[in-house]
Amino acid sequence: MNLTIFTLKRLVNLKLRGSVINAQELVSLPNLRTLRLMWVVFPGGDNAISKIFRGCTSLVGLLFGDCLPEEIQVLDLSITSLSRLTLIYSGVNKILIDSPNLEYLRIGTNDTYLYVLKNLESLDRAKVYVESMRSFSPIIDGLYSVKFLDLTAQSFKVTIIKFKTPCHDMQSLCLWCETDKDDPCGIVSDLFEIKPFCLAQKSRKVEIVDFSGSELQFTVVDYLLQHGVLQELMNFRSSDSKESTQDWPLSRLRSLVTFPRCSKTWQD
Repeated sequence: MNLTIFTLKRLVNLKLRGSVINAQELVSLPNLRTLRLMWVVFPGGDNAISKIFRGCTSLVGLLFGDCLPEEIQVLDLSITSLSRLTLIYSGVNKILIDSPNLEYLRIGTNDTYLYVLKNLESLDRAKVYVESMRSFSPIIDGLYSVKFLDLTAQSFKVTIIKFKTPCHDMQSLCLWCETDKDDPCGIVSDLFEIKPFCLAQKSRKVEIVDFSGSELQFTVVDYLLQHGVLQELMNFRSSDSKESTQDWPLSRLRSLVTFPRCSKTWQD
């Protein structure tokens, strides 16, 4: 591609899709605010990527999706000015994010990368769709300041166990459940054998998405109600988009109503 695009000083937004970038020359994009990279190949490896980021001194939004950084083991996305980051598969062994001004983080991958998250004191909202427990465990310890958190059900057990760092009061937890009745992660067998860490205790509002009323999902709901000291509200979204709570069987509603709750701030 024509690399002169990386010296356009008035450029504010840049979206590259399916490109090959070997940025060996100077990159100077002082006014670039958002950068979207999808299916981009970096044959220059770490040198090409770091040159691009160093030349974007005003960057606040970055999407890095399905890119192939060749010949590098560590993807360093530590950009001081960054406030929004979306990362979808990177093709490296280790990913480092050290961004003190980051307010929004979305991570989505099925692969077993090692994530290192540091200095995310400004983080307000995070969406983590990571199915690998090896990848997820180090992520959750970096989210100590997050107030709004979206998780997949696969991540839930590890979250409760691994959330070691004391966090602030979380405004909202959104849990995306499995639609089947199996328990591939061993959630049911482990829930009542572990102490309720920060995530269950600090969430004020909980939303359960794709709720089908399975035994596993009821167990998770029961756990959250028993340990949600600050919990004020719990919403449910059915796995059937056409179904409302008014269509639920009476037995399901009765079970939800009769679960014990430890919170004294519950909104009826």
